Amino acid sequence: MHHEKRVVILIGILSGICISLGFIRPFDGVITLSELVLQLSGSRGELSMSCNLVELIGFMLRMMPNYIMILVFGNKLYGHFCTASIYVFSRCPNRMKWYGKEMLQLINFICIFELVFLSTTAIASVLRYQVIFSVGGFILLGCHALIFMLWNFTLVLLVNLLAINIGSSAAFTLVMVVQMTCTAALSIINILTKMQIKQDIIYVFLWLNPVAHTVLGWHRSTLLEVELANSRYSLNLVTSILIPALFCIVTVLMGGQLIQKKDLLAEDMEMETI
Repeated sequence: MHHEKRVVILIGILSGICISLGFIRPFDGVITLSELVLQLSGSRGELSMSCNLVELIGFMLRMMPNYIMILVFGNKLYGHFCTASIYVFSRCPNRMKWYGKEMLQLINFICIFELVFLSTTAIASVLRYQVIFSVGGFILLGCHALIFMLWNFTLVLLVNLLAINIGSSAAFTLVMVVQMTCTAALSIINILTKMQIKQDIIYVFLWLNPVAHTVLGWHRSTLLEVELANSRYSLNLVTSILIPALFCIVTVLMGGQLIQKKDLLAEDMEMETI
């Protein structure tokens, strides 16, 4: 566990430095904390992310640290079923208790990563620019951290659960393809806008796309009116926190059902895919 924690911290530090150097770019050398947070989810300066291909690619590059976490911990549960489930479950016959402990470890790693990543990004930015801190900026930072903690935990757990049935490589590929497809699908908004489709229809399209809820520059909130004044769309920030929370709960419950029924894998899933 200590080795895994060191890996998480290392990934968080390196990711924070890379993202800060690559994407945190104030126009005049001065940046507010809220603007810094918005740039983490696709904004350029004070402008929120649009849906053209170039900016969507940039958004996916910003998401690379999260993809790495999914890759690193996408076999945390699956590994036990491949190599040691008989040993594990003979020592801990209460599978739900074991599952709960594994979930707590996973949540711990995800939280550590997000905190280290955001802290490193902020520190690296402070060393390069003048960062103006504010209460609203810290609230927005907290919302960003919470949304990504929930999404990362859900996706990591989902990869693990899928891996038990189809193998870790196939599970990771499937989740990544779906996530990138959802990101690419956001480009349809440009087409809808050019066709002068009603904003209500565009809003529904955004609401149904899970990736859209991670773009803070597309949200509104009465608590953060100043920080989100330049929002391109009007997604509700509270809703975008509740949706990943709901997905998280559903995935955890599904995982509990699967863990109770699944035994040691009879075959090597990875070999079957070769």
